[in-house]
Amino acid sequence: MRQKTAIYVLIALLLASIDAICCTRITYHSLSNHQVATGRNMDWLQDIPLRIWKFPRGMVKSGVAGNAPIQWESRYGSVVVSGYEVGVPEGMNEKGLSVHLLWLAETEYGRSEHKPSISVGAWAQFVLDNYATTSEAVEGLMTLDLQIVAPMLLPGKQPKVYLSIVDQDGHCATIEYIDGEQHIYLDDSLKVVTNLPYPKAKQLQESVEKSIKSVSDLPGDIYPSGKYTRANFYLSKLPDGLGAFDSVISIRSILEAVSVPRIHNNKNPSWMLKTIYRTLFDQTNHIFYYQGMKTPYWFYVPLEKMDFSVEADVQSFDTNHGKIIPYGDCSQLFKKETPFKFLR
Repeated sequence: MRQKTAIYVLIALLLASIDAICCTRITYHSLSNHQVATGRNMDWLQDIPLRIWKFPRGMVKSGVAGNAPIQWESRYGSVVVSGYEVGVPEGMNEKGLSVHLLWLAETEYGRSEHKPSISVGAWAQFVLDNYATTSEAVEGLMTLDLQIVAPMLLPGKQPKVYLSIVDQDGHCATIEYIDGEQHIYLDDSLKVVTNLPYPKAKQLQESVEKSIKSVSDLPGDIYPSGKYTRANFYLSKLPDGLGAFDSVISIRSILEAVSVPRIHNNKNPSWMLKTIYRTLFDQTNHIFYYQGMKTPYWFYVPLEKMDFSVEADVQSFDTNHGKIIPYGDCSQLFKKETPFKFLR
């Protein structure tokens, strides 16, 4: 309990130090060969404890927070990232569906005693556990109209995020909570998302397509609009028909172009932001890639090698503080582990 309290205090202090956190999610979708790959930069204020988890099918879970925590049993196994051991910011399930939580300052979850509720830390995992495609997720979430519960860690400071969903056919959806209402946007054209609400992102998309003609027109800042503009421009230059390997390394190169370097400047809190890890998801071949920024190495987990059966154990491994630096195929590094408890 003391450890959890200390984590909550740390998160609260970090949130209090800055108003905008800038992450980026990029999706490549080839229409000719149906290759889909999605990448994400996680930008945060400090290096945090991170683990990679394998969750099997058949796990009975709870939303753990609010007046009416939703209960479910996982239909699909998944490989996910955990942050602070209180939540899942992203992952991919065995059907090639990926989910990503990104910061959104405009978020207001509202409060309802009548809706099924779920901790913000469990939101992404709920989607991975229950849905195989983006359309299934959209239909399910529209019907449920979940009440997202995020603790107020300091006055006026709580985790404010939205959910980005991409499936193995390249279909994309965005789920936001604005003024206490759930807003769902199914839009395959929005291949790049940062930390802008959907309407602003669409306006920026239209503006970029009209005004950015060459690299000399690109902004160089680290803010959401600048990152979006650069990522969208570079993504638009990728040819159709890239295979699994080329699509993954191409998305990786664009992620690097919108990353934030590890600069330490205590006088300017905005420079505390830095890219702390990158993930890549080959959603066609169901391979999860990860690179932490404290190591030059990438590792990967082919989901086809993981046992997601109902009888399988929950497993994980440490990306930060283990004695072994993960590199290459890490499917054998997973060890039996007790599941963490979601933020509440």
